[in-house]
Amino acid sequence: MVDGVAADAGSMALRAVTVAPPLSGSYPKGGNAPLQLVIVNDSRIDDRLVSVTTPVAGDVRLFANSAAATSATAAAALQSLSFPRGQATSIGFADSEPAIQLQNLTQQLFPAQSFPITFQFATAGSVTFSIAVHLVPGPSSTPTINVSPTVES
Repeated sequence: MVDGVAADAGSMALRAVTVAPPLSGSYPKGGNAPLQLVIVNDSRIDDRLVSVTTPVAGDVRLFANSAAATSATAAAALQSLSFPRGQATSIGFADSEPAIQLQNLTQQLFPAQSFPITFQFATAGSVTFSIAVHLVPGPSSTPTINVSPTVES
């Protein structure tokens, strides 16, 4: 099962859309939160993501990669992200990938909390849907089974 939400804006398929799990318990009000998703351009032409909006963020910025998103300068932000025809683009999973960051959060965001978001493409149009903050992965542990024999007296 894939975490995240699926939505379509025309021929632009948004898949596994979620807010990355917070490093601590939540994202603080006034803080920033990165999105994670895959965008597939099923069109015969290239398209561009020109804006992302949500009531839980004062601004949403687009970046060429995660390193630019952590930069303190707004100059690192892009006007749009390009999506070549017939290709899938991962966003926010690796440092070298494009990044979309919710900035200046208007409220604290907790894992599993959902909210509306709108993606606007230059050609494909827009789509509004609800996404959630990804759950923080729990500690992994291997179950133990006591197989030592017991002695009954």
